[in-house]
Amino acid sequence: MPADWDLLVANDRLVGTLLDLALDVNCPARRFALHCLYIYAADAIRTKFRAHPRRKLRKLVEQAEDEGDDLMVTWAHNTRVLLAVPDLFEYRDWCEGGLVRSPRRLKTPAALPAPRPSE
Repeated sequence: MPADWDLLVANDRLVGTLLDLALDVNCPARRFALHCLYIYAADAIRTKFRAHPRRKLRKLVEQAEDEGDDLMVTWAHNTRVLLAVPDLFEYRDWCEGGLVRSPRRLKTPAALPAPRPSE
């Protein structure tokens, strides 16, 4: 595999598959898929949605909130936080797997809207 395989697959064509894999708690590639979702989200937000459509990212976040376990809800939360405060971007966390290796919820800025209620 190429050294930057994660960067190659974190794209619009494969992001739906990556989300499906990350939502599957039994998938052996789940952590890799989640890592790619972090890259995708950061790339979309940091390029002001020139790299990936805002609508697509929003749908991914909503699906993770609706269907995901705590790990996926944490990804959705962190994506919403980064969207609200792009300066919170840390390359190590978003692009080198830091938030996958050490899952944590980023601190919510006071101005960030509350997460969608679970049903």
